Amino acid sequence: NNMKRGHTVETFKNVVKEFRTKFGPFTISTDIIVGYPTETEEDFQETVKLLKETRPDIINLSRYSRRPGTVAAKMPQLNVAEVKRRSKQITDIVNDISLENNKKWIGWKGKVLFDEDTDGQIKGRNFAYKPIFVENDAKLDQISTVLITNATNHSLIGEIAS
Repeated sequence: NNMKRGHTVETFKNVVKEFRTKFGPFTISTDIIVGYPTETEEDFQETVKLLKETRPDIINLSRYSRRPGTVAAKMPQLNVAEVKRRSKQITDIVNDISLENNKKWIGWKGKVLFDEDTDGQIKGRNFAYKPIFVENDAKLDQISTVLITNATNHSLIGEIAS
């Protein structure tokens, strides 16, 4: 555990499994740093495998960058092109997983709190913190019942239900 994290991959997998079993649909978000100096190709493939297994909804992906004064700054750094390749591969996987996860919401009907006006659409979130967009027929700072009709890899699209 070169990055000195207080948890293991097994802990993460177990928590995700237990939450999904106990709470049903919800949003999983995690952070991934690619290109840490000690990251091997095998380590990277284990990360890919973990993503495919746990299927988080949101991944905050970062490329490692050297920070002066840290232990990692003194280590040999990975090739920039290799780090970019790994970053792109993770991004592609995340986009596929996010779209697949979001498509499962099509047909869902429930309460959404709207709190943001974005260029002709109103954005809100449901109980699972999913970003949901509807045309201007929703009111800001109000809860409305919405039917999800479509999905992108970043959000759900719906209409006010009657």
